[in-house]
Amino acid sequence: MMRRAILAGAAALAVSACAAGPDYRPPLARAPAQGAFVESTAPAFAPGEPPREWWKLFDAPALDGLIQQALAANTDLRVAAANLERARAALGETRAQTLPSTDISGGATYGRQSGSATGLAGPGKQGPTYDAGLAISYEIDLFGRIRRGIEASRAGEL
Repeated sequence: MMRRAILAGAAALAVSACAAGPDYRPPLARAPAQGAFVESTAPAFAPGEPPREWWKLFDAPALDGLIQQALAANTDLRVAAANLERARAALGETRAQTLPSTDISGGATYGRQSGSATGLAGPGKQGPTYDAGLAISYEIDLFGRIRRGIEASRAGEL
């Protein structure tokens, strides 16, 4: 009876590991403008540079606000490069979670152990004592947390 309960619990855990959630999909792109294509030989094409603040020709306060916001937020190419580097670093950090993590420790002390610590009557031995440790851990991605984190980091890199 106990075996059946354990097997049922293990089967439920295995089936729940398959449901990791929906796949990541980037936001849908906006539809392109539906205007007619204008050739360079058409009279609507004006060779030369546009006016410095060309968007003001539309006389649209909402467009003026958006342009000002874009100019304030996109001041430098170095900022964009730094943002890309930060996104790549976040992706590398997330990918590192798929690897085992290790912890190594060690120590040395010099002193006298008490006799009761070693099971002897009276004082214990005097001298060095060494201690070393190694711990290895690995997270099994049953529910897709790491996998979804990698997908989100890849999306941030784009």
